[in-house]
Amino acid sequence: IPVSTLFRFAYLRLSFVSDHFLYLSMVGIAVCMAVAADAVWRRVSGVVRYVWGAVVVAYLVFLTYQTVGYVKVWENSETLWSHCIQYNPENWMSHNYLGHALLDSGRLSDAAKSFKKTIDLKERYVHEHLSRARDLAMSGNLRRAEREQAKAEDVKRSLAMAFHNLGNAYLYAAMTLEAKEQYEKAVHLSANSPNLVKYLTNLGVAC
Repeated sequence: IPVSTLFRFAYLRLSFVSDHFLYLSMVGIAVCMAVAADAVWRRVSGVVRYVWGAVVVAYLVFLTYQTVGYVKVWENSETLWSHCIQYNPENWMSHNYLGHALLDSGRLSDAAKSFKKTIDLKERYVHEHLSRARDLAMSGNLRRAEREQAKAEDVKRSLAMAFHNLGNAYLYAAMTLEAKEQYEKAVHLSANSPNLVKYLTNLGVAC
């Protein structure tokens, strides 16, 4: 029940389903279905019994086909996050993870595109939170306005890492001027961040 998507939790930011959290609990459901299928098999006879057996076998074949197809999604990080983006294109985390996968495989141009998309989405979220905070403040709901403002600040802080990742893609592609620009943006947003040393170090490399 906790992972049936009726309750909000962090993973739902990546996917609208929580499939791999349901694997263990699905064993119980599978056992119940098997017991029910066996009970029907024992109660019927003749042609109906053969039809029922054929239905069960066809269902198992269908599940096998679905499993084989879904295994391809988990072939590597690139296929996994591309699949997530296909069904949830506005999720910045998926674009960010895809960017890292592409960076690791040496596809620097595609990695830069993924990191740019991450930045675009994060900046949009900052604007949306600030806009809601302003509307709530004007309506007198100061407590909720403060929460929206805090969410905007959280996304702003995470923007630094996104700029840093894009800088890495440019640096690996020997585009030092572009990398320097992105690292500077990361440093600007990281006055009190523990990652500031890393950002400054890479900025020094780019310079």
